[in-house]
Amino acid sequence: MTGLLQAVLAISRDLELPVLPTLTPLAAGADYRPATEPALLGGDWYDAPALPDSTRTAVIGDVAGRDAPGEPVAVNGA
Repeated sequence: MTGLLQAVLAISRDLELPVLPTLTPLAAGADYRPATEPALLGGDWYDAPALPDSTRTAVIGDVAGRDAPGEPVAVNGA
């Protein structure tokens, strides 16, 4: 890395870091509301798996189709 690039990065870091917001821990929750009666099935799913470095990622899915035919796809995808 050149001296000029290092200087530009240092200036950028000095200007930007003080104005970045402080992040708070993320809380996750769930609420299941099926779309149709009487099957009470839905094709949407989500997960927040832990990564090897102890951070988390969010995974969200939606299965096309309705009622019972879409449920096995959602279960296998999750």
